[in-house]
Amino acid sequence: MNKIELLEKFEKLNAGAKNLDCNYCDNCDDCIYCINCKNCDNCDNCNNCSNCNNCYYCSNCDNCNKCDNCSNCDNCNKCDNCNNCYDCKYCYNCNDCDNCNYCKNCDNCILCKNLKNKRGSYWLLNEQVTREEFEAAKQALKGK
Repeated sequence: MNKIELLEKFEKLNAGAKNLDCNYCDNCDDCIYCINCKNCDNCDNCNNCSNCNNCYYCSNCDNCNKCDNCSNCDNCNKCDNCNNCYDCKYCYNCNDCDNCNYCKNCDNCILCKNLKNKRGSYWLLNEQVTREEFEAAKQALKGK
C-alpha cells in the first residue's frame, strides 16, 4: 500500500468519526472535547462521565441529562453548577443534595422542593433538621 492509499483510508476513517477532539472516550456520540467518558451523547467538555446526555463542563457525573458545570452528580436532570447531588431536577448551585427539585443555592438537602439560599444547615422535606437526622435520612434513602 502506498502513501496515497494510506492517507485516503485515514481520511475515510476520520470522516466516520462521531466526536471532535475527545480522548479516551468509549461509545460516545456527537461529543466535543471530552476526556475519559463512556456512553455519552452530545456532551461538551466533560471529564470522567458516563451515560450522560447533553451535558456541558461536567466531571465525574453518571446518568445525567442536560446538566451544566456539575461534578460528582448522579441521575440529575437540568441542573446547573451542582456538586455531589443525586437524583435532583432543575437545581442551581446546590451541594450535597438528594432527590431535590427546583432548589437554588442550597447545601445538604434531602427530598426538598423550591428551597432557596439554604446554606450551612441541614434540610429534610423542606424543614431544618439536625445533622444526625439528616445523616439518618440519607442512609435510609440508600437502603442501609
